[in-house]
Order: sequence, then C-alpha cells, then structure tokens
Amino acid sequence: MANTAITKIGVHALTICDSLSELDVSNIDDLDDPQLIHLAQHCTRLEVLKIANAGEVTDEGIASLRDLEHLHSVDVTNCHNVTFDGLMGLKWCRGRDNQVVIASSFMSRLFEH
Repeated sequence: MANTAITKIGVHALTICDSLSELDVSNIDDLDDPQLIHLAQHCTRLEVLKIANAGEVTDEGIASLRDLEHLHSVDVTNCHNVTFDGLMGLKWCRGRDNQVVIASSFMSRLFEH
C-alpha cells in the first residue's frame, strides 16, 4: 500500500482483514495514533508493519503494538514523533525467542532476546 492514496477511513477499513500478516501503510502523512491503535486491536496477526513517514504517530501508537505476539518487524523511518524510549518498549514486550527488527531514521538495530 506504500505510496498509495489511502485515507484514514481506508486504514480503518483494513481492520476487517484480521488475517493480515504484513502491512505497509508508509507515506500516509496523517496516519495517527488512533488509527495505529485500531490496527493493533483488529489486525492481531501482523508480523511486519511499515509505517514510515507517518507524521502523526507517537510513542502512544507504538505502545499499542506491544500485544501483537507475531510482530517481528516495524519500520518507523522518519516518524519524528516516535522516540527511542517508545521503540525500546517494543523490545521488552517480546515474550518469545524471536527477533524484533526496528528501522527508524535515528536507529537501525536488531534486538535479540
């Protein structure tokens, strides 16, 4: 979906696809925490999530991803309202032996548990 003209309503409609495992909603300038929280609540099988350049997403939205037990990759490149501390919250939420890959404009690391 990257570089696709999709609205907040379109992102909201994606939540009926509860079996989604990979989602790229990068470059949606007005993607915000409520939409990300809604995605996290309804797309519980997400493994890969790309939200690069989502200008309105903050640590609050990132925190909503903690309960996604299958999530192992999150791209928050150029999400300037997401802090290091917000990303570190994802590292500690993993209750399994997988790896969490976090890509961002200020940090690119592979965290192993």
